[in-house]
Amino acid sequence: MDHEATIRALIERDVAASLMNTTKWMEALDALRPLALFYRIKLLTHSQPSSWQRWLQGGSASDYLPRGYIEGCGYSPTPVLEIEWLEVQPAGTDAGPDIANAPEDPLTAIETALSAHHIPFRREGDLIRITGHIRR
Repeated sequence: MDHEATIRALIERDVAASLMNTTKWMEALDALRPLALFYRIKLLTHSQPSSWQRWLQGGSASDYLPRGYIEGCGYSPTPVLEIEWLEVQPAGTDAGPDIANAPEDPLTAIETALSAHHIPFRREGDLIRITGHIRR
Protein backbone atom coordinates (compact mmCIF):
# COMPACT_ATOMS: atom_id res chain seq x y z
CA MET A 1 0.00 0.00 0.00
CA ASP A 2 1.45 3.40 -0.96
CA HIS A 3 1.73 6.24 1.56
CA GLU A 4 -1.33 8.15 0.33
CA ALA A 5 -3.47 5.01 0.48
CA THR A 6 -2.21 4.39 4.02
CA ILE A 7 -3.17 7.94 5.04
CA ARG A 8 -6.61 7.63 3.44
CA ALA A 9 -7.20 4.33 5.28
CA LEU A 10 -6.14 5.96 8.56
CA ILE A 11 -8.54 8.86 7.94
CA GLU A 12 -11.37 6.45 7.17
CA ARG A 13 -10.71 4.47 10.36
CA ASP A 14 -9.73 7.15 12.93
CA VAL A 15 -11.16 10.50 11.82
CA ALA A 16 -14.64 11.74 12.73
CA ALA A 17 -14.47 14.85 10.51
CA SER A 18 -12.08 16.44 8.02
CA LEU A 19 -12.18 20.24 8.05
CA MET A 20 -9.51 20.92 5.42
CA ASN A 21 -8.86 19.52 1.96
CA THR A 22 -5.76 19.93 -0.19
CA THR A 23 -7.06 23.13 -1.82
CA LYS A 24 -7.82 24.75 1.55
CA TRP A 25 -4.42 23.74 2.95
CA MET A 26 -2.65 25.27 -0.05
CA GLU A 27 -4.66 28.50 0.40
CA ALA A 28 -3.78 28.56 4.11
CA LEU A 29 -0.07 27.99 3.47
CA ASP A 30 0.02 30.69 0.79
CA ALA A 31 -1.83 33.14 3.10
CA LEU A 32 0.69 32.53 5.89
CA ARG A 33 3.80 32.46 3.67
CA PRO A 34 4.61 36.23 3.87
CA LEU A 35 4.28 36.35 7.68
CA ALA A 36 7.07 36.00 10.23
CA LEU A 37 5.93 32.99 12.25
CA PHE A 38 6.88 29.95 14.23
CA TYR A 39 4.90 26.81 13.57
CA ARG A 40 4.52 23.19 14.52
CA ILE A 41 2.56 20.35 12.96
CA LYS A 42 0.78 17.32 14.36
CA LEU A 43 0.50 14.59 11.75
CA LEU A 44 -2.06 11.79 11.83
CA THR A 45 0.80 9.28 11.62
CA HIS A 46 2.74 10.62 14.63
CA SER A 47 1.78 10.52 18.30
CA GLN A 48 3.49 13.84 19.13
CA PRO A 49 3.63 17.19 17.33
CA SER A 50 6.82 18.44 15.73
CA SER A 51 9.03 20.92 17.53
CA TRP A 52 8.49 24.61 16.89
CA GLN A 53 10.22 25.81 13.70
CA ARG A 54 10.64 29.17 12.00
CA TRP A 55 8.12 29.57 9.16
CA LEU A 56 9.51 29.35 5.62
CA GLN A 57 8.77 32.89 4.44
CA GLY A 58 8.46 34.07 0.87
CA GLY A 59 7.10 32.70 -2.36
CA SER A 60 4.25 30.29 -2.70
CA ALA A 61 4.02 26.70 -1.50
CA SER A 62 3.61 25.68 -5.13
CA ASP A 63 6.89 27.38 -6.14
CA TYR A 64 9.09 24.54 -4.92
CA LEU A 65 6.89 21.62 -3.85
CA PRO A 66 4.37 19.50 -5.70
CA ARG A 67 0.77 20.61 -5.10
CA GLY A 68 -0.54 19.21 -1.84
CA TYR A 69 2.76 19.01 0.07
CA ILE A 70 4.34 20.96 2.92
CA GLU A 71 7.93 20.91 4.08
CA GLY A 72 9.52 21.47 7.43
CA CYS A 73 9.35 20.13 10.96
CA GLY A 74 11.49 17.14 10.03
CA TYR A 75 8.75 15.42 8.00
CA SER A 76 9.64 16.83 4.57
CA PRO A 77 7.96 16.71 2.18
CA THR A 78 4.63 15.70 3.70
CA PRO A 79 1.21 15.51 2.06
CA VAL A 80 -1.11 18.12 3.55
CA LEU A 81 -3.71 15.36 3.74
CA GLU A 82 -1.66 13.99 6.66
CA ILE A 83 -1.88 17.16 8.82
CA GLU A 84 -4.05 16.68 11.89
CA TRP A 85 -3.40 20.29 12.94
CA LEU A 86 -1.02 23.17 12.32
CA GLU A 87 -0.27 25.78 14.99
CA VAL A 88 1.32 29.16 14.25
CA GLN A 89 2.41 32.06 16.41
CA PRO A 90 4.14 35.36 15.70
CA ALA A 91 7.92 35.13 15.56
CA GLY A 92 8.58 38.54 17.12
CA THR A 93 10.26 41.69 15.95
CA ASP A 94 13.59 40.08 15.00
CA ALA A 95 11.94 37.60 12.62
CA GLY A 96 10.67 39.99 9.98
CA PRO A 97 8.75 43.17 9.34
CA ASP A 98 5.50 41.69 8.06
CA ILE A 99 3.95 41.03 11.47
CA ALA A 100 6.30 42.98 13.72
CA ASN A 101 5.43 46.32 12.07
CA ALA A 102 1.76 45.62 11.43
CA PRO A 103 -0.62 48.26 12.81
CA GLU A 104 -2.71 45.54 14.46
CA ASP A 105 -1.58 42.99 17.00
CA PRO A 106 0.36 40.08 15.44
CA LEU A 107 -2.31 37.44 16.13
CA THR A 108 -4.94 39.63 14.51
CA ALA A 109 -2.70 39.88 11.41
CA ILE A 110 -2.63 36.06 11.22
CA GLU A 111 -6.41 35.87 11.73
CA THR A 112 -6.95 38.45 8.98
CA ALA A 113 -4.77 36.51 6.52
CA LEU A 114 -6.63 33.24 7.21
CA SER A 115 -10.09 34.83 7.25
CA ALA A 116 -9.50 36.39 3.84
CA HIS A 117 -9.35 32.82 2.46
CA HIS A 118 -12.16 31.44 4.67
CA ILE A 119 -9.74 29.09 6.45
CA PRO A 120 -11.25 27.57 9.62
CA PHE A 121 -9.08 28.27 12.66
CA ARG A 122 -9.30 29.07 16.33
CA ARG A 123 -7.22 31.28 18.57
CA GLU A 124 -5.79 29.50 21.61
CA GLY A 125 -4.00 31.98 23.84
CA ASP A 126 -0.96 33.28 21.96
CA LEU A 127 -1.30 30.95 18.97
CA ILE A 128 -3.62 30.06 16.11
CA ARG A 129 -4.59 26.45 15.37
CA ILE A 130 -5.83 25.25 11.99
CA THR A 131 -7.41 21.82 12.40
CA GLY A 132 -7.29 19.48 9.44
CA HIS A 133 -8.90 16.42 11.00
CA ILE A 134 -10.84 15.69 14.19
CA ARG A 135 -10.19 12.23 15.59
CA ARG A 136 -12.98 9.95 16.80
